[in-house]
Amino acid sequence: MPMSRRALAAAVVALVLPLSACGSGGDDGGTTDASGKVEGDITFQTWNLRANFKSYFEDLIAGFEHKYPGTHVKWVDQPAEGYADKLGADAAGGTLPDVVNVSPDLVAPLARAGLVLDLDKAAAKYRPEYLDAAWSSHRVPGMNGTYAFPWYLNTGPLFYNKALFTKAGLDPDQPPRTYDELFTDALRMAEKSDGKVATLANVPTIEDFGRYGVPLMNEQGTGFAFNDPKGVELLTKYKALYDAKALDPQALTATGESSGKKFLTGAVAMNPGSALDLGNFKKNAPGLYRNIGITDQITSTGHVNMYVMGVMVNSRTRHTPARGRLRALRHRRAEPDVLRQEGRHLPEHRRLPGRPVLHQGGRHRRDPGADRRREVAEERRQLHARAVQRADEDRTAQRGRQGAPGQGEPPGSPRQRCQGRRPAAPAGLTAMAAPLRIKRQLPFGPWLFAAPGLLVTGAFVLYPFGSTLANSFTDRRTLVPGHFVGLANFRELLHDEMFWTGLRNSVLYILGVVPALVVLPLLLALLVRKNIPGITFFRSVFYTPVVASIVVVGLIWVWLLDERGLVNSLLESVGIGRIGFLSDQWLLLLSAMAVTVWKGLGYYMIIYMAALANVPRELHEAAAVDGAGPVRRFLSVTVPAVRSTMVLVPPRSPRSPPSRCSPRCT
Repeated sequence: MPMSRRALAAAVVALVLPLSACGSGGDDGGTTDASGKVEGDITFQTWNLRANFKSYFEDLIAGFEHKYPGTHVKWVDQPAEGYADKLGADAAGGTLPDVVNVSPDLVAPLARAGLVLDLDKAAAKYRPEYLDAAWSSHRVPGMNGTYAFPWYLNTGPLFYNKALFTKAGLDPDQPPRTYDELFTDALRMAEKSDGKVATLANVPTIEDFGRYGVPLMNEQGTGFAFNDPKGVELLTKYKALYDAKALDPQALTATGESSGKKFLTGAVAMNPGSALDLGNFKKNAPGLYRNIGITDQITSTGHVNMYVMGVMVNSRTRHTPARGRLRALRHRRAEPDVLRQEGRHLPEHRRLPGRPVLHQGGRHRRDPGADRRREVAEERRQLHARAVQRADEDRTAQRGRQGAPGQGEPPGSPRQRCQGRRPAAPAGLTAMAAPLRIKRQLPFGPWLFAAPGLLVTGAFVLYPFGSTLANSFTDRRTLVPGHFVGLANFRELLHDEMFWTGLRNSVLYILGVVPALVVLPLLLALLVRKNIPGITFFRSVFYTPVVASIVVVGLIWVWLLDERGLVNSLLESVGIGRIGFLSDQWLLLLSAMAVTVWKGLGYYMIIYMAALANVPRELHEAAAVDGAGPVRRFLSVTVPAVRSTMVLVPPRSPRSPPSRCSPRCT
């Protein structure tokens, strides 16, 4: 996945330069000038790139901030899932970052809302450095302008499970390449697996219509045209797959992430992805990794899709230095090798001096000074790391002294005029609310919220504990002040047989109750999570002892275990005889343990049920695909997933052993 440092640098510089004309917010949005001094704070947002390219971006940002000392870049990386929804929410709330990683479908609604800088106006000086096709990749139909710098692109492989192909009698070395072959193999896969394995997990997208040979838009590019006989034919074939269970039953509501999980567990035979997915397969599904197949995208036209990514600039950033150009780091380190793989480079730039370029045959010619520039960049990163903390502190203090931008300036000043001409919120977005004003937090504010809890804890826990500890060194009685006696009370305690009896009972009680309340509720939670008739009733029954009063529980069990109680009456009726559950010292201790476990079982069952609900179902499915049985899945998947909950159970277990059961306990 090749990435262009030049596009990123151009976007950031386009943002941070002050405007010479404040920016006219027309329908196309954006500014008309990008000249001036590079300075200001920038928020840069990427799309699920931190995990694999963290060092690359840190190097890029450090080099940019070193070249432009007045700038500070905050990098935010959003996860893949829900990225479009996150952009929409940020746009509606007026919190859209300054520089954003987008695709053409994501930038289009933002551009129509006037939230994106028109690069044809604000950064036209950089257009000659790009190929015409690359520069036009983020133009919006029906609008004039270009709304993102070209960044990187990829075609993306199609993964398939060779083991599932073999089980269905299909040749694993000859995967389908056209849609007709795909439909034929998918129906056979569903037939051979009795509908248990689907070939596809997603309904057709606009890309499928294009690769099937359906015209997507009219000649003017102003409307969609795929609602024709060819498009209906594609949908009809997909419906046939759905009816035959060759298309996953959940395809109508599937997302890219859920489809990937289906493929991971062996429920789906084919799924698109990227080269980075191989690491995920190797780690989470080694069985799938050993049988993974890779092929090209399905197409009946001979053409495949190119996934284009760009970098847009927010036209309504609230930065004091304003916005502008984005070009800098002209002499930078070369991209990592993983970003420059042969055949995967984005041919977006024309040849520029001092930069590796892609020639015919996929060979790179490196600039002779590249090694020296890498050494210089490393030195700059080290200097930046030492200075960044002090710079952040100085910047925070300066912001506190300056207050809001524009305050204290004379009326009619350039900044006041620019703020007064800020364009209104776009139609179609809920951005009519005024921007939030964050008040300075009081230094003792958090303590005010914690005060009630601290007072209760201090009055009923800390003070009694401290008072008891202090009194243990005196001979004080309930209402009589005492005198300091040192360790005399402790020496007397060590010679008290009742103390050793209570200590023994406490240890035995803990050894019997705590393990039971750790293991049994977990097993019970696994049982009541089964989707079987009447399970709700049993959940209520198991939890009933928790809400019962301890007095009621004690009376019930005394009535049951008394020598004339129900249990002994039943034992006597079958010829066993009466047992002294409440008179024998060991049986009394065991009875207390049993009652404690019985009362606390439902409480910890609920805690474990909450923990089990957060265990991804896909982990169990992946383990089952790899051949793990129920016991192995419990030990290797369930237990590690709820380990943090298991640690919390012992300290919360009831701690009330009978230290003075009866005279015979001693």
